[in-house]
Amino acid sequence: MNLDTVTDLQDFLFGRINYEQVPGGRMSSPGFRFNTIRELLKRLDNPHLAFPIIHVAGTKGKGSVCHSMSSIAREAGLHVGLYSSPHLASVEERFQICGQPIESSEMNRLLREIRVVVEDLDELAEHEEHFHRPTFFEITTALAFLHFADREIDLGIIEVGMGGRLDSTNVCQSQVCVITNISFDHTAQLGNTLESIATEKAGIVKPGVPVVCGVTDPGAQKTIHEIADAKRAPIAQVGRDFCLTQIADQAELFPKFGISGNVFGHSIELSNLQSGLAGEHQSENAALAVAALTAAQDLGISIGSDTMQRGLAKTSIPGRYQRWTADRLPPLRLDIAHNEASMAALGKTLRSDPDYQSAQRRILVYSVCRGKHNTEMLQQILPLFEQVVFTEFRLNPRAVSAEKLVSKAEEINPQVATSIVADADQIATWIKHHCQTDDFVCITGSNFLVAEVLPTLEHLS
Repeated sequence: MNLDTVTDLQDFLFGRINYEQVPGGRMSSPGFRFNTIRELLKRLDNPHLAFPIIHVAGTKGKGSVCHSMSSIAREAGLHVGLYSSPHLASVEERFQICGQPIESSEMNRLLREIRVVVEDLDELAEHEEHFHRPTFFEITTALAFLHFADREIDLGIIEVGMGGRLDSTNVCQSQVCVITNISFDHTAQLGNTLESIATEKAGIVKPGVPVVCGVTDPGAQKTIHEIADAKRAPIAQVGRDFCLTQIADQAELFPKFGISGNVFGHSIELSNLQSGLAGEHQSENAALAVAALTAAQDLGISIGSDTMQRGLAKTSIPGRYQRWTADRLPPLRLDIAHNEASMAALGKTLRSDPDYQSAQRRILVYSVCRGKHNTEMLQQILPLFEQVVFTEFRLNPRAVSAEKLVSKAEEINPQVATSIVADADQIATWIKHHCQTDDFVCITGSNFLVAEVLPTLEHLS
């Protein structure tokens, strides 16, 4: 295969099996094992061992925790790399250094280097049952490690793709592990109890490596602590070792808060903090970010309270209650809430939003992936809106049909006003022609929905 052109390189990457788009997911693949990613990294000179890593797993807020840490570390002058998934507009977003996505030319250079090894492993997989053809996520994981090693970063923040125990990122040798709060998501792959999900998430815990735990459910928390104890990994638990001290009205869209406690012998006493991310729940994510970076002091990373404060305030993530305003359009909010817990958090955030409170008509735009707890998600969000527009994203085959969503919504609330816009890329046009400036529109249910709607909004503004 000739991979000298950008198109060929893109075809090479996106032509690999991608468990973000294949129903069933990475964990259900019988051929999934670490042999391939380890061999891929070995042949690239083990770039994942070249820099210290904070490894982050969890159901709720792991992206927010990762971006908050990255923002604080940048404010402290650190050369910090962030690997996260999935992306919104472009795959380059997954690989950031100091907040900047990788340049396309650099990504293509690295893909050329990786492609040679991948093709060798493809051939090896034909003859060795313990190897498989490298997947999309394994290749992007290797690319992230290679990019960060080439740029000699001071700190890598690595977000788990799904689960933890069997995730490709779990080949890393982390210096700090973070497990954010846990709820029901990807149950077909991770199990249908919080304890089983916790077991998968705690699979990132390494022997002797400190763990910052944000899990609050007693059963799931007990599971994680038992796994950490078995590996002699010290654990700092939210609510026990460090906690939030709320110091302002939590009805605010960006509430102020404090954090106090002791993390592995390091005292935390911070007040008057405010995240750049909207919603009361973001204070919980901020506390985990602060605790993890405090734990990193044992790596020689020292960050002052003023720097923590400024870094948190500058945190931003596309698709996390992203506010969109444009002439002749109503206030828009785009949020990638995609499970019951994140939908509940979105509901609380909406209620604290002045634009939502003052709107004459509140309109929900919704689509969701198969395999999600769609009934529970809709039960959380439907009561907050007078009208619901159901649609389907097209770039991922896992979208639930809009017709099925209408039936489910009418089953939950027979009085709900529903309509269908067949394709997500037509949502912006629908808003332009059917909404007034005193309406309020929230677009949510899936990362893939937000990813398809965002570029169409840009053409309207």
